[in-house]
Amino acid sequence: MTNNTGYFAQAQFGFRDALFLTGGLRAEQNTNFGEDLGTPVSPQAGVSYVRQFGPTSVKVRGSWGRAIRAPAPGLKSAVASAISVQLANSQLGPERQKGWDAGIDMVIGARGSLSLTYYDQSAEDLIQSVLLQTNPVQTFQSQNVGRVKNTGVEVEGTFFSGPLQLKAQYGYSRARIEQLAPNYTGDLQVGDQALITPKHTAGVSLTVTPLATTTLSAGLTYVGGWNYYDFLALYGCFGGTSPCASGPGFRGYIAPYPGFAKLNASVSQQITRFASGFVSVDNVANNQAFEAANTSPVLGRIMTAGFQLRY
Repeated sequence: MTNNTGYFAQAQFGFRDALFLTGGLRAEQNTNFGEDLGTPVSPQAGVSYVRQFGPTSVKVRGSWGRAIRAPAPGLKSAVASAISVQLANSQLGPERQKGWDAGIDMVIGARGSLSLTYYDQSAEDLIQSVLLQTNPVQTFQSQNVGRVKNTGVEVEGTFFSGPLQLKAQYGYSRARIEQLAPNYTGDLQVGDQALITPKHTAGVSLTVTPLATTTLSAGLTYVGGWNYYDFLALYGCFGGTSPCASGPGFRGYIAPYPGFAKLNASVSQQITRFASGFVSVDNVANNQAFEAANTSPVLGRIMTAGFQLRY
């Protein structure tokens, strides 16, 4: 059972419906924190300024703050099974993030919108399940890694023209290990990109309504390459079916995963006032790329057809 208690206060101030200031403070207690941890306090502040230029609305914004994410239930505790052991960690703390972001939002009448954000933040005490040994059983411990420097850019845009609606987004994220915690014994080193964190992501979707009762949609998602463990090679080493990587710990099994792009498409048709039909295809090109690790199931092309009834 998890008990979470928080105390939160926030104040807002507006001037002439154009300048807006916000400030807040939160304190949190959680039974999933390590017993040696106190009550983390998270402040935040933000400012935005809005101007109207004919049909175009422009908002300039910025914010600074701190936030935490509690460990998942059970991560701090000792757990044993027939095949693995998790050691307790009384010092396990929440994942923390602090920093600032700034950006601009534009709404161009009924034609579309554009949003640009830059952020510079530090993520501290990110939690990793560290494999400590394999004999006589696999032994893990959840540990706080240290400090990760996150900088990046996010761009989003929409465009509307008659029956056509276009949406697109792009994100760049540089998540670099900047400092290791004193009690961290895992495989990451200063200068590494955080695991399972691609630097580039993007997506675009197009929706067309050629008839009042017909809608065609297509979407393309791109995820750039990332680093994570090659679990097949690691388990091959454990089982003696493949050579083992050299070096201490399991750093030799951290491998690059290639980026991928996947296309989805769908069509829907209103048949009567109360009924409609649809056909959708996920992963149209049947891309077999891994989406996290090479032990995760790969979902190929998925086709779905059905009817919807409204009454």
